[in-house]
Amino acid sequence: MESAKGFRDCSLKMEIIPPPRCPKRRRESVTCLCCRKQVALSEDNSMEYGICEECINRP
Repeated sequence: MESAKGFRDCSLKMEIIPPPRCPKRRRESVTCLCCRKQVALSEDNSMEYGICEECINRP
């Protein structure tokens, strides 16, 4: 059950208020899922499949 401020637990006795949302921060780099190296964001702000160019082009 949802109320204006938050949610109530299953017993409907205690109101659970969610924590405040963090302001969105622009990430300057992302971590490659393959080699775990920090990679700067590309111009279109994406990294294909979360894997850096070096790992994609690796034989």
